[in-house]
Amino acid sequence: MSRMLSSQTLRLFTLVLCSSWSLLFSSASAATGKSAYDESLVRAAIVFGILRFTSWPEKFAPSQEVNLCAYGASPAAKAIAGLESTPSIGMRKVVHREVTAISGLADCHAVIVGKDVSIQDLLPNAILMICDGCDSRTKDLSSITLARMDNRIQFEINLDRIDEQRLSLSSSLLELAAQCSSSNPAIKGCRNE
Repeated sequence: MSRMLSSQTLRLFTLVLCSSWSLLFSSASAATGKSAYDESLVRAAIVFGILRFTSWPEKFAPSQEVNLCAYGASPAAKAIAGLESTPSIGMRKVVHREVTAISGLADCHAVIVGKDVSIQDLLPNAILMICDGCDSRTKDLSSITLARMDNRIQFEINLDRIDEQRLSLSSSLLELAAQCSSSNPAIKGCRNE
């Protein structure tokens, strides 16, 4: 038996570990009535896990850097901006930047959309839109939504948006989602369809 873990197994382990931290810390918080962790760091860890399991179409695929943009105030984006160094996704460096206008999203591979901004239409190209405190209209257009459910930070996947943006997600990521939805019966992949 090989002592080396495959990169896919290692990535899955990382995402499961991040999710487990969320469960562990939320349980500790519920038991003591105090916050045992910084929720924004958990949200940031989940964002990095999601990026690790996302594939972009060849024309838009990140080569050496994944451009992660923040549009609006978001707990995850604030935590990422506060990191001394940004984790890599495989061999690709994650470059984080704040964007103040929709026009600034054109070079982004992924965008975390927060409060105080609104997106009215699907974004061009193949941009993974992650809602973290965004308004309801933007949430409907988002591929992934971070949310507090049952005193835990979880995520929901909208496969219709994933399909429209020509993105693909690992089946491991679909299994970890709290909710996965699609209005198209031809789109499969959700364990909770």
